[in-house]
Amino acid sequence: VEGDFAAGDPVDLCGPLGGVVARGLVNFDAGEIPDLLGRSTRELGASLGPEYERELIHRDDIVILESHH
Repeated sequence: VEGDFAAGDPVDLCGPLGGVVARGLVNFDAGEIPDLLGRSTRELGASLGPEYERELIHRDDIVILESHH
């Protein structure tokens, strides 16, 4: 997680080589994300409350960008 952003902001998603591969509307603030990574939405909802039982970026709110090989 890099930069400072709030829930609802558009963010770039980068691949392993650092290139932007997608752009989407994030559901959490930048500071919240490190503690959420690797946990299922069900687990997050059970431990943190129902407001955390959602995706980092929902598939309806993401655009996959064209790959340039």
